[in-house]
Amino acid sequence: MCGIFGILAKAEADLPRPLLESAIRELFILSETRGKESSGIAVRGSADRTLHVTKDDIPASELIRSAEYRRFLDKALGPSYSDGQRELAAIAHSRLVTNGSQENNTNNQPCIK
Repeated sequence: MCGIFGILAKAEADLPRPLLESAIRELFILSETRGKESSGIAVRGSADRTLHVTKDDIPASELIRSAEYRRFLDKALGPSYSDGQRELAAIAHSRLVTNGSQENNTNNQPCIK
């Protein structure tokens, strides 16, 4: 079984960026008990309406400590927090491999088509 979580925030939500990042980090750690072979997250903010995605064949606890993840958060959250709008949607995944190798990143979530 895999671990999946999401966060939705309205534009008027009082959700400081440090609190949001902390919530994502804690939820990733909790979801890792459901799968450690790969992890990923997709975020869409109100500012640029772009879907930002990062994923890798590493446990969530490693992903959230990586420089790539820090860059991802800056790119995904930066526009929404710089324009004062805090509206966003995020969904994340910790994978337990049952079919298809995690070494092929197209098998890892989130899948974007």
